[in-house]
Amino acid sequence: MRAASSSRHPGATWAIVLIALVAGAGLGVGGASLRTPTYSSSAELSWDPSALRYTDASAYVPDSVSLGIDVDTQATKVVSDQVINASSKALGVTSTSLRKSVTATASASSTLITVTAAGSSPAQARKIVQTVIGNYQTEVSSDLSAQLVKQAAQLQTPIDTLRQQLAAAPSGGSLASNLSNQLASLITQQVVYRSQADASDSISPLSVVQAPTLPDSIAGPSAAVLGIIGAALGLVIGIGIVALLRMTTWARPSRVESLESSVVHRDRDLMAV
Repeated sequence: MRAASSSRHPGATWAIVLIALVAGAGLGVGGASLRTPTYSSSAELSWDPSALRYTDASAYVPDSVSLGIDVDTQATKVVSDQVINASSKALGVTSTSLRKSVTATASASSTLITVTAAGSSPAQARKIVQTVIGNYQTEVSSDLSAQLVKQAAQLQTPIDTLRQQLAAAPSGGSLASNLSNQLASLITQQVVYRSQADASDSISPLSVVQAPTLPDSIAGPSAAVLGIIGAALGLVIGIGIVALLRMTTWARPSRVESLESSVVHRDRDLMAV
């Protein structure tokens, strides 16, 4: 009897499920139309630490461990305070908001660094990536130039020492010849460091493999996808409501069942008398 009473209104059951499904789909599509459109642009950079071997880059073969650490470090520098602050000034935004929209990820199996940024328009997203990469390249060149200048300066002390030793050595002897060769080698190396410091951009270990992309669609799920997700959630909720109502109906006797039970008890009482 109760099983029959729980299915007295199958049309109402389907109506509840259908209403929940349509409402969920509507909320999903509506939410998609109300959200602020966001576009995502990305670029790929290659970091080649062999370029940092100023005197003999061809002989430098980094091991995979040090290479991985180096790439991870550079990915962190892309979103460093120096780069973000310089980029935020150029873009006219706060450094806090810019930091939230920019990410830099190092590849686990190569020397690639992927820089991604979000913007309110395709052009803005690409401009953010271009600006960040430009300031990062400037930072890399500046650091490289400073290192070269420092190394050139460090050679000055041994150069001065060799000059003093050469001045005190007997002329024409093997000692003077050796000192002269050492001095010439250090001076040449110092000149190379200084010239490379002036042209640090050309020997930078950083190169752009893929230029910043111009996104052609909004980042994140589309309105159709959100509608499907909303419909699925609505369906689940609708089925849950129906199940809850059925459980409530089964747990509570219907009015007819209550009357039948009262009649049975009354008849039993009369027969007992």
